[in-house]
Amino acid sequence: MGKLRLTLPKKEEDIEKVMEEVYETHPEMREEHEHHHHHHHHEDELIIVLNSIVDGLNHFNTHLKNLESRMSSLEKAISYMARMNALLYKALLYGDQEDKREILKKIQDILMELEKQGKN
Repeated sequence: MGKLRLTLPKKEEDIEKVMEEVYETHPEMREEHEHHHHHHHHEDELIIVLNSIVDGLNHFNTHLKNLESRMSSLEKAISYMARMNALLYKALLYGDQEDKREILKKIQDILMELEKQGKN
């Protein structure tokens, strides 16, 4: 993924730099721009740049949503691991075999729940 621009260009040369960056990542836009270059004014070029910025922000937003989803999954996994660790410590501390079996059954249930979520 290319770098994302978070500032708006103010000078004409900066606008041209942004347009070049856009053309590097979206070569089809260069062809469109060159084809219509004689018919457009400076304001039209600014609109193209602003549209490109909006596209970049939308792309960035999509990545943020993806990261949020991954973070949520990781938080759930950490929660399950913490529960299993607590149960493992209990099993190690208890001397009674029946208590240990019950705790191991709970751990097995957690693992099955995790497996079921992984398939969804």
